[in-house]
This record gives sequence, C-alpha cells and structure tokens, in this order.
Amino acid sequence: MRKITKTILSAILTVILAVASTLTAWAGAISYRVKSGDTLWGIANRFDASVAEIKQASGVAGDTIHPGRQLTIPGVAQYRVASGDTLWQIARKFNTTVYLLQKMNDLPGSQIYAGQILYVPDKSSSQPAGGYSQADVYWLSRIINAEARGESQLGQIAVGAVILNRVNSPQFPGTIKDVIFQYVNGIPQFSPVEDGTIYMEPTPSAVKAAYSALAGNDPTYGALYFYNPQLTSYHNWVRSRPVTVVIGNHVFAK
Repeated sequence: MRKITKTILSAILTVILAVASTLTAWAGAISYRVKSGDTLWGIANRFDASVAEIKQASGVAGDTIHPGRQLTIPGVAQYRVASGDTLWQIARKFNTTVYLLQKMNDLPGSQIYAGQILYVPDKSSSQPAGGYSQADVYWLSRIINAEARGESQLGQIAVGAVILNRVNSPQFPGTIKDVIFQYVNGIPQFSPVEDGTIYMEPTPSAVKAAYSALAGNDPTYGALYFYNPQLTSYHNWVRSRPVTVVIGNHVFAK
C-alpha cells in the first residue's frame, strides 16, 4: 500500500514539475551580479529602470559599483521560454517590445530556445489601471510615441494624460482609440493618424508613460490640448486656450 502511495505521489510530483517548468516565474525584482565594466547607468538603461530605483533597492550610497556586487533591479522578472514561443509573442504577453527584450537579455537577434530564461518586465507592475484594457495600452503607447518622441518621461506621460482627459470629457469620444482617431470636419485631431506614425513600434519609455498615465498621473492639470508653439501657426485657435503648463516642447491647455 505504501509502495502504491509513493508511486502515485511520485507521478503527481512529476506532473507538477512538468507544468511548473512552463509557467512564468514572477517576481517584483531580480538580483543582478555586477560584471567588469558595468556602471549603474548602463545597468539601468539595460533594464529600463532608473539609477535612483536601483540604488534605493540595492542600498547603494554612491555612484560606484564593483564587480561581484549583487544589485536588486526592481520591476523585472524572469520567464522560462516554452516550446513554440517567439520574442514577439513574449513581448505581447508582457506588454513590452521586442527591442526591450533584446536589450534586457543582450540578444543579438530574435532567436530563442525552449527552456531559456529571459529577463522580462514584471507583469504585476504592468497591468492597466482603472478598468482599461491591453488594447487601450496598445493605442495610448503608440500615440505617446508618435507625438512625444524625444520628450522627457514627464512630457510623454503628459501627452498620454491629455488623451485620457479627453476620454473623460463629454466634449470628446469615450474611448482611447476613438479619441486618437477622431476626425473633425474631415481633419484628424492628431497628425500621426494622417502620416501613419501612429503605427510605429513604441519605445519602452512610451509604454511606461502609458501605464503611468493610466494609473492617474496627470502633470498637465487636466489639459485637453497640447501643441508645439514652434510648429503651430500664431493664428491657430488652439493658442487662445488657457495654458495649464509647459513641458519640454509642448504647451498644454484646457
């Protein structure tokens, strides 16, 4: 009887281990061992984190790190590649980009293999807030990327906030996609819709800005409009709107 019980338990354990090997291993942070030539800025750039976040999580007082030191990288998890996975599929699963996965894992191309352990953005910190969907993240990150490439992180979040302020205003359509693709008198409200840049792959910073805006971060103080004064005619009606803040190259207004 004991022998049968042990056999059953062994079989159950085998199944559990087999299933577990294909599951995502989630964590709020990873441990990274500093290599020769590493810098805090380089590590932060690789993992799309900030130097301040890494220093705080790792208890680093200054800006010097030495090979062999263990650093804690917040907002990063590990994923075991399953049979049939592609980088594109994994990027979709973790709401990120192929480019960021390649950078985080120092991959020269897109080839991966089953059983490989990849660094990925921590999914627990990458969920849309306020009832928004992954499709909302998809479109919001793309309009941020198209309208605010080269702007600071705050400037990118601000563009996302304007889109959400419009969603919540009775003056505009009630969904993120409808706001982005709205036409008035045959003219698109956002030029990237007309020139096609809305479909460009967003940068990691644009994706991060989208999540921040969806979480309620609004550095524009409720703005419904934004424009670049260097590219906007002095006779454009938008210049008559009350200005709430200027961030980078954009003026934000109600």
